[in-house]
Amino acid sequence: MGWDGGSAFSLIASGTCPNGRGHLPKRRRAWAHMQHRTVEPVGADPRVELVAQSDERWLRFLSDAHPSLFHTPRWCSLISTEYGFPGRVALALSGSTVVAGLPYAEVNDFRGRRRVAYAFSDVCGPLGLASAWPAIEAALCSEGIPWQIRSLLAPSAAADSIDSPGVHQTMELPATVPQALAMTHEKQRVNARRLERAGGTCRKISDRTFLEPFYCLFATLRKRKFRLLPQSKEFFERLAAAYFPEHGFALFAELNGNVLAAMIFLAEGDTLYYKYGASNADAGDLRPSNFLFQKAIEEAVVRGYRRLDLGISIDEGLRRFKRHLGAASAPYYVGRYAERPKTEEVAELERTLSALTRVLTEPEVPLAAAADAGAALYRFFV
Repeated sequence: MGWDGGSAFSLIASGTCPNGRGHLPKRRRAWAHMQHRTVEPVGADPRVELVAQSDERWLRFLSDAHPSLFHTPRWCSLISTEYGFPGRVALALSGSTVVAGLPYAEVNDFRGRRRVAYAFSDVCGPLGLASAWPAIEAALCSEGIPWQIRSLLAPSAAADSIDSPGVHQTMELPATVPQALAMTHEKQRVNARRLERAGGTCRKISDRTFLEPFYCLFATLRKRKFRLLPQSKEFFERLAAAYFPEHGFALFAELNGNVLAAMIFLAEGDTLYYKYGASNADAGDLRPSNFLFQKAIEEAVVRGYRRLDLGISIDEGLRRFKRHLGAASAPYYVGRYAERPKTEEVAELERTLSALTRVLTEPEVPLAAAADAGAALYRFFV
């Protein structure tokens, strides 16, 4: 059993692409998705302006800068619409030429005003000339507003604190599906076959019909296993409207009409991003997540993507799982700047938020109530 509608091999052989455009996306050079370039600027340090996300100079710069998913106006607008965080950019210029930029969200809640590059993103570092990074740091610190970043580029000594809690993992994709599967660990290949041998199938959905089966599984996993509130269902509706079908899709692992696992993938440039996923805890022996990731690798190669971004990982178990998929690891850094002492009022509100989350994720609390709470409170988890 495999893909609905045909095998990966037949798609490659025909040269067609499942996105309906009839051709594979143009491949770009492997360095294109690095979050900063190593070319050095000529002349004095750049000046930095803090501008709106819609600034035409930033948009023109992005058109040639090979941004990641989290640099783009599409992602920033999604977060702004859902949580009310205005999107801004620290724009570095040499004369009238944009040489670098860093998008960030303006957050204002019970903790006070602060900036996050970028809110609810895996990693979002400065894009452009690496040597412009100190000027961007200085500009964002100049007003004394606390801000933080999670990036593959290490913060400088200007940061009040620097942590490296985990790794960012990506898989560089070869030209063919057999080559890609050969990069995976034998254990991954064995586990991926379990569901298939039991009669399981993979279904791909690129429209809003993904929402109900995905959200039910996703919210249930968040509540029962992790004791966390889920994002709102409306958030995923907006995500689908922004990305599906041209820039994203969902995959479902199914057996006898039941959904065992589901994943959302988003695309930017030559990279496919694994962004959200969930599985049925009772189906663990069938390894539906291994099955779906193998199908995602096949889909990424068929579509002509050069890279599968698997996001960040903190615990060793998750790191090992992604390494078995063929992913390489790089440390990421969390930098915090212009930090202020936490007041007792803020600390008390954070304790209350934590306690409320525990109460709302108790087994006897209906899933709908936890989902409603997540819709109201998720913006405070940034």
